[in-house]
Amino acid sequence: MINFIDATQNSDFSGEDFWSTCPEEFLLSDSLDAALDFQVDRASEIISNMPKLPTTKSLDGAALATLLMGSRVSHLAFQGDTNSYCLRAPIYNLREAGWPIDDCWNAGDKSRFSGKRTKYKKYFISDENLQRLRLIFGERLNLFIDAVNSLHDKEV
Repeated sequence: MINFIDATQNSDFSGEDFWSTCPEEFLLSDSLDAALDFQVDRASEIISNMPKLPTTKSLDGAALATLLMGSRVSHLAFQGDTNSYCLRAPIYNLREAGWPIDDCWNAGDKSRFSGKRTKYKKYFISDENLQRLRLIFGERLNLFIDAVNSLHDKEV
């Protein structure tokens, strides 16, 4: 008689989160090896799809560091921080690299010339995505942010 176990229900192994992603039943003698292979494949997929951190001495790096701190960034705010009005290119580059950057329209003051309210975008990373990125990158995100901020402090 062959004994099967459901790896998600077995309490002999530690790490409930680890096993919750192994929905398949494994032979008792092969269950740990099969589950580990499953997790290695899953981790490899995550790592291959993980965005790369830009260099700290770049506009892409400055924009990403601000977004990773949970801020919503507009073109005007970015210009004040970096002396560069070009936020569009860093946002485009970061999105192309796989960073989950969202945006929303905001209403500004009335224009002195047209009398109409101006509209502008603010860019941000959602709280859910920030949590996910912190899990994936860990302390590397804080080190990246600190490195970008230390460059900014030196330039001021």
